[in-house]
Amino acid sequence: MKDALYVIRARPKLFLCTTAWAGLTYFSPMPLTAPRLQWLVKAYDLLTLKINVPVSRLIPQLGASRHVPYLSLLIGMPLLMAYGGWLGLWSRRHTTAQRAALLFMAFTVIYVTGLSILVELAETNRYRFEIDPFLVAFLGLALTRKRAPDAQTASRSVQSRR
Repeated sequence: MKDALYVIRARPKLFLCTTAWAGLTYFSPMPLTAPRLQWLVKAYDLLTLKINVPVSRLIPQLGASRHVPYLSLLIGMPLLMAYGGWLGLWSRRHTTAQRAALLFMAFTVIYVTGLSILVELAETNRYRFEIDPFLVAFLGLALTRKRAPDAQTASRSVQSRR
């Protein structure tokens, strides 16, 4: 902690650049060198709509970063985090228990993202895979929002038929 605080005070630009590098790594694909696992990388590229953004060329202060983040992750993950938090705080379609679960999921995604970017430098993207199920759940809720009937409405219609 002393070392970290010293770097923040003595070399704030270095701290900001390394934090930005960690952020780029977080939103970049994880390099898998094992040939038998390359199918997994291709599947993830397909699922995340791989659009690489050479951010280090756009922001020269970052230096020659080898990490090229996916635009879909760079924009999509924060949008899904915000959507999950919004559902947990203001959604009237969900019960209190469902909203509590959504808030827990949103907080976990934000916590893991923030902590891994601030603390880790080289391999922050491996922490992202632990929260991917929550992001997929938020995406599913977003995609089915208009199509799926409300659970309470369905149960009310069944009760009224009896």
